[in-house]
Amino acid sequence: DDSATTVRFPIFGSATSPPSAFAGAGTQDGVTPPMFDFNMDSAHNVFNLVANWAYTRWNIMYPELKAKIMAKEQQYWADVQAVTADALQIYNSKGPEAAVEYTTEFSSKVGNALVKEWGALFGQMFSKYRDGYTITPNPESTACGCTTENPGYGDKTYQRIVDETGDQYLDMDYAVKAEQATGKPKTRSKLALKALR
Repeated sequence: DDSATTVRFPIFGSATSPPSAFAGAGTQDGVTPPMFDFNMDSAHNVFNLVANWAYTRWNIMYPELKAKIMAKEQQYWADVQAVTADALQIYNSKGPEAAVEYTTEFSSKVGNALVKEWGALFGQMFSKYRDGYTITPNPESTACGCTTENPGYGDKTYQRIVDETGDQYLDMDYAVKAEQATGKPKTRSKLALKALR
């Protein structure tokens, strides 16, 4: 349901049914959809899973996700040209019903394959961007076969820390000195910490 993170796949206007991953009754049918029945074969669930994961580190993940979306859509554009030509031949040789069946089957196959691929993409992105790191394969690493990098928080966050703490972190012995001066460690109000959310 997020246009920026969803692949547009080809479904012909004459299709007699949607791909199973996109099928199901909803509010447009007067039915409450089963929102809490998570299923990796559901386009709604899989696309939301990828989108919501990308939201957590949009500036890092979205460019990669967008490149994958664009590549899929370009591939589909080329596929549609060939399928349209084939459908026209089928229409001319076997009639309209056979052509409609052919294009419906194509769209169904493509849509269901996309949902499977996007589910696998979530697994890849989860593995690559977990725990706040960017993790890439490195066969020379005997520890995990990977390299981990922490991209940091960005200048706005670091500036906020400076603004809120002043010179506190310039002196690494600050906590010790604060405890010696007051007899207890320097603390922050829970309300101030909650406000950072």
